[in-house]
Amino acid sequence: MTGVVDEGAAKRRDQLEALSADLERAVSELASEDAWKDALRMAAAMRSHSFTNTLLIAAQHAAAYEAGTVPSPTPRAVAGYQQWRALGRQVARGQHGYKIFAPVTARMASRTPNDTASWRRLGKGEEPKPGETVRRKMIGTRIAHVWDVTQTDGPPLGEPSRPEILAGQAPDGLVEALEVEVLYAGFAVGYANPSDDPLLRTALGYTDLLARSVTVRSDVDPAQQVKTLAHELGHVLMHATDPEVVPQLLHRGRLEVEAESFAFMVATVHGMDTSSYSIPYVTGWADGADAQAKAAQVRLAGETVRRHATAVLEAIESAPTHAHARPPTVGAGLDTGMSTTGPTPAAGTADVAFPQM
Repeated sequence: MTGVVDEGAAKRRDQLEALSADLERAVSELASEDAWKDALRMAAAMRSHSFTNTLLIAAQHAAAYEAGTVPSPTPRAVAGYQQWRALGRQVARGQHGYKIFAPVTARMASRTPNDTASWRRLGKGEEPKPGETVRRKMIGTRIAHVWDVTQTDGPPLGEPSRPEILAGQAPDGLVEALEVEVLYAGFAVGYANPSDDPLLRTALGYTDLLARSVTVRSDVDPAQQVKTLAHELGHVLMHATDPEVVPQLLHRGRLEVEAESFAFMVATVHGMDTSSYSIPYVTGWADGADAQAKAAQVRLAGETVRRHATAVLEAIESAPTHAHARPPTVGAGLDTGMSTTGPTPAAGTADVAFPQM
């Protein structure tokens, strides 16, 4: 029996290693701005999946398209086998699922939850000791499979309606929604003319960590205001309010890639024209690292953008009348890790400004 178990474990290990190699190849193809934008569009369309899994799905779907087994080069909507069944659809005969990484979790217990080294795994049926906190924690990964809707048969899926947005215009309420997200993070929002603010003579907006404020040019159209405000909100969330991030220690190129990618995802989900969005050379800030380390940095940047953009987009979508209906302080009972007066800037960042050119 031991030999069978060992053989199964070795097979699973080989499969995980092969999928990891596929991921590295997918990441290596993100060097160009167009490829990075395509990955962001995919992440915006599949926000429930990690950036890593989005890359894997896109690569496998592209291969399926080249093989002639799916009708379009990009996936429309993906789900697991049972999820499609619940929606009344069935995976078509002969269609192979796309491999993704899925978490393996276990029940863990600890008397001192804040001490990461104190957690112990509970055995099957084992009860925690008095005073211990119990949580499910990720202990590894396994391979799971998902299928695109074009690989299934059944009743058509409803397509979300999206109003046409004219050039220079922004979706109703989106500027206000982004303003509230900035306020919610503990920063003020203001608008100024370049004649009144010298910093706006060479930038469309900027974030001042010392004053805890975001300033946007007032003499631009609503579409540009959305782009600039989203860019600066990206800086606030990813670089100014995370206690584990010290912007001075990160490559400036990475900061700008993440902020502009955040804005790109927000605009994409809201149907705005993103052709003018310029994202710096994606892997330029990773120069000097070996290929594996560079790939890890790119994946981390992509996942950081996806996670923060998804949180903001879900907040906007869940509010009754866009996010301007969201309360300005953390609600009772919400375990967000934020104070009701807004988070504290990362240590050592008070003199950092993020201008958007």
